[in-house]
Amino acid sequence: MTPTRAPRYARHRFPAEVISHAVWLYFRFPLSLRMVEEMLAARGIEVSYETVRQWALKFGQGFANQIRRRLPATGDKWHLDEVLITIAGRKHWLWRAVDQHGLVLDILVQSRRNAKAAKRLLRKLLKKQGIAPRVMITDKLASYGAAKREIMPGVEHRKHRGLNNRAENSHQPIRRRERIMKRFKSAGQAQRFLSVHDQVANLFRRPANTNAADHRTAQAWAIMTWKNITGAAAGFWGRNKNCFQTHAKLERTANRRFRPVDSCSSCQGLRQPQEAESIDLRFAGHVEGEGMGMSINNAVSIHRPDSIAVAPFGWMLGKPYPPEAGATAYRSTATAFWQEHLFDPGLDGEVEVLWVTYNDASQAIDRLEVHHLTEQAVVPLIGEIIQVVALSDGEGAPDLATVRAFHLSPGVGTCMHAGVWHATRTIGPEATCLMLTRRSTTVELIGHLANAHPARETSLRDIQQIHMTR
Repeated sequence: MTPTRAPRYARHRFPAEVISHAVWLYFRFPLSLRMVEEMLAARGIEVSYETVRQWALKFGQGFANQIRRRLPATGDKWHLDEVLITIAGRKHWLWRAVDQHGLVLDILVQSRRNAKAAKRLLRKLLKKQGIAPRVMITDKLASYGAAKREIMPGVEHRKHRGLNNRAENSHQPIRRRERIMKRFKSAGQAQRFLSVHDQVANLFRRPANTNAADHRTAQAWAIMTWKNITGAAAGFWGRNKNCFQTHAKLERTANRRFRPVDSCSSCQGLRQPQEAESIDLRFAGHVEGEGMGMSINNAVSIHRPDSIAVAPFGWMLGKPYPPEAGATAYRSTATAFWQEHLFDPGLDGEVEVLWVTYNDASQAIDRLEVHHLTEQAVVPLIGEIIQVVALSDGEGAPDLATVRAFHLSPGVGTCMHAGVWHATRTIGPEATCLMLTRRSTTVELIGHLANAHPARETSLRDIQQIHMTR
């Protein structure tokens, strides 16, 4: 197996597993660049701290943008606060907004603490969030009230220092990082670093008042999402009975370069902790080997969908009212409607509504399909279906260790990320579904299936046969 080579890592000597892990360490924990260098060296990877810095600059913001798009909807209560930071001997103000759950909405580094600066923060928040809050909570700084009256006059504004502890506490991780980094070097550097740092913290944030089982589920989803975003195969995150060298296959040599190796018997410490093997993202049997030549127990269980189970692959559609906090919604005695998801057909794509009839009721799956540019939403209207999904590995092939099968009843569907492999089966002779997809993807797929024309937006891949079980 060759090291992972996603397009964004082209011309890099190190594979995606190393780069994504280094970036994750730097932004997730209060570590300096030299600390990250030492932690990688402990795993036999010789990388300079300057290389880690360049990786953080090049890939960090792109990862943060992907995280922002995949996080659940934010709350409808905004806590705003500002804190003094000293940069190169000059006073600057770090303006921050968080919701009632502690999720960081946005940050802005400015040299002023006045109404103009507060207006800039509110405009940026409205542009990013796309919706005004129900309540805005601040301390007694008068600049907030002046900015609110002009930008969001209809929003309730509560001014009390004791109510704003949520925003005050969110500054603490930044203070720790500031000490480790021996202060920020410039306002631009602080803005770039914190924009990425806060999104990574949002992804791995532990929700309040959760038990251990819920925490492990949320942690598993966060790790799976990070893997999917960064394009890393199992790598440092591990697969059952596999470790970093199995996937990256790197070994330090006398000339301080790396070359492929055949085994990884010396890296026992790099394997995934035993607790993570209980994550229900695997086949019902044991998986061994690599790539498409693995030996599988050929069975995957069928489950009813829920938001957490579907999250690594996309979004669950058809959840009951009320919607998530912050979603556009209306309810009366006659009707109720609410925002489920903002569909993304990809760059320059046109959204197309398809009427699809499925009539394959077999319980065996031997081929999967993937759309590279667009999301795809499927909602059964008449009849029930089984939606089989799998993530892509670092080389773009189906990662069979992540296969799941969801039983979708009429009115309950899924919207899959671009890059998610899938197949559909019916429960009964026939099922009619509503589908959202990209117009050019549909035209190209029809040409490929009917006339064997080349396809670039879609791929079809034969796999070792999988049997679905109840």
